[in-house]
Amino acid sequence: MSAKPKAPARSAARRPLFVECDDCGHAWVAAFLPLAMADLARILDGVRCAHCEGRKISALPTEKEIDQ
Repeated sequence: MSAKPKAPARSAARRPLFVECDDCGHAWVAAFLPLAMADLARILDGVRCAHCEGRKISALPTEKEIDQ
């Protein structure tokens, strides 16, 4: 029986990167930072809005910018 790999430990320094759809205004967490730029570029290149499937997104500076 093989052991399952352990999940990486969560660091208090990790913070969410919030993005917002420019078409419909839906906001969500796209990634957690810090993250290598190549990985972040790959993630953001394929991201689409879950509400309208729009591809135009903008990063929000902080969680406070999102109206919930």
